[in-house]
Amino acid sequence: MTQTSNLSWSGKVPVIPIETLEKPAPRKTVVTVPGSDAPLLEVAIPDGVRGSARERVANRYLQDNAGLQPDLIEIRPFDIGADKVTWTRALVIEGGLAETWRARAGRSCRAVLPDYLTLPVAPDIWTLYFDGTHLLARLGLGDAFSAEPDLALPLIEMALSKNEPKAILKLSDLPGELEAILASAPIRTFTKPAEARPAGLEVPQVLAHGEERFDLRKDPRAARDRVRRRILPWVWPLGIATASAAVWAGALWLETDKLRSQTEMLQAQARDITRDVFVLTGPILDPRTQIMRELQLLETEVNASRSKVSSLDLFSEMLAVISQSPAKLQSSSISEGTALVVTAELPNFAELDATVALIGESGLVAEVVRSDFDSVDQVINAELNISFPEAVQQ
Repeated sequence: MTQTSNLSWSGKVPVIPIETLEKPAPRKTVVTVPGSDAPLLEVAIPDGVRGSARERVANRYLQDNAGLQPDLIEIRPFDIGADKVTWTRALVIEGGLAETWRARAGRSCRAVLPDYLTLPVAPDIWTLYFDGTHLLARLGLGDAFSAEPDLALPLIEMALSKNEPKAILKLSDLPGELEAILASAPIRTFTKPAEARPAGLEVPQVLAHGEERFDLRKDPRAARDRVRRRILPWVWPLGIATASAAVWAGALWLETDKLRSQTEMLQAQARDITRDVFVLTGPILDPRTQIMRELQLLETEVNASRSKVSSLDLFSEMLAVISQSPAKLQSSSISEGTALVVTAELPNFAELDATVALIGESGLVAEVVRSDFDSVDQVINAELNISFPEAVQQ
């Protein structure tokens, strides 16, 4: 029999982990899936790129920088706590997993969400919950994750180094190392959402900030397919109209004023259709070329496939190794291909060599790009390139 759990912080929202479902979930329940299988990833996109073009650029960014295959993943722009036009995070899941979740949860439940989106949250407050195996974290409105403790600890440290919250809501006992990290930071701590009100902070609430818009039963690719089906019937009529306009334009010297007026009307119609359907912004210089480019982009989104090593796996394995070493992770970014560029702080050069050796023993390849001694802090600052062995051979 399926068991619903009404956690103390979830209020009247019955929550069911998807792995416990024996049949489709009942009405008004929220089905949760592991947040580690539906991560929030940051994408670097210029503010000037907006609308559907922003989603296409995010798709290409994850394809080129994270090694994700666009035809095998689903991307949802995550705009909670951010500008809805210039969002910088996306919820990413594997298409096969999404189909499995949809079939298992059924259509009657309230929503299917990553587990971290069911935590109560408010601006400037972090919410943490440890279920015994995974740490669920909501770092304000715009960031969240679910991970095992070894992976979660460095993520929390990196987040603290960038921006400390005004308060932390602890919904359970946390791993000892994490408790120590939080104890060393001068941050107010609560154990119940209502305790935020006397401190002059907004009370964290469950599903009060639009989280249900990210119901994983909704397939974003289906929306793109509907757009594509709407556009394709216009291809031939528009191509014929454009060709006709070109023929009439070449005969303007010999035709009458009436024919000139007809030609101008055809050109205007072709440009109007191009503006309404294909080129929504910017100048229309060559309708035929611009239309073909837009169609090629649509085809690429549906059919493109690239076999790259997942940088998400590389990032996870790197953090697991670094957490066992004396190295203090400062930053991590994705370089060309599937390599990670990591900057870390170590006590001495011997520990740097030991850390590189430890990474090698884990099956990864580490290359020291730069290392120097900081005479002020008496530490070694090092920059490493970390990759899978097969990525180096390529």
